[in-house]
Amino acid sequence: MKKDFDSIQKIEFQEKSFKDLSDIIRQNIDELQAIENVNGKILKSSAQEFEAILVNRNQIKSESTLNLNILKESNSSRFINRIDTSGYSINITIKEENRTDENISFSLANDDYELYWLKNSPGYSIAYSQTETEKFTIKQISEEIWEDWLNKVGINFNI
Repeated sequence: MKKDFDSIQKIEFQEKSFKDLSDIIRQNIDELQAIENVNGKILKSSAQEFEAILVNRNQIKSESTLNLNILKESNSSRFINRIDTSGYSINITIKEENRTDENISFSLANDDYELYWLKNSPGYSIAYSQTETEKFTIKQISEEIWEDWLNKVGINFNI
């Protein structure tokens, strides 16, 4: 059956998605504690922002910070928003010491039947962006982020 999604449904979907994503990352960090000399710590956790740090003491200078947020006033200007999306997004920044921050953003989109996430391309002008049309679930987003974040601290394995 076709649906017409209103702003409240979109806000609630964004908030639930963000909570689910934060919970998955939190669980992954807890499981990671079993690896010797690898530690993770949650630095910030709220309904709109989540930040954590990973440290791999098996390698020199191997730590990285992950920031997730749904803040409207965030550094979203670094992301290209798709024209056909709702304006709701999940913004991700992965920071490493002495490296350029990696910024990823997923915008909420919908068709006549469901709400879903689309990955945005970083850049400066919508005219030069590459449009990605693959629909992402929060599980897919969490797997992509987690694997990338682990790679930043020298841990390479599939989840």
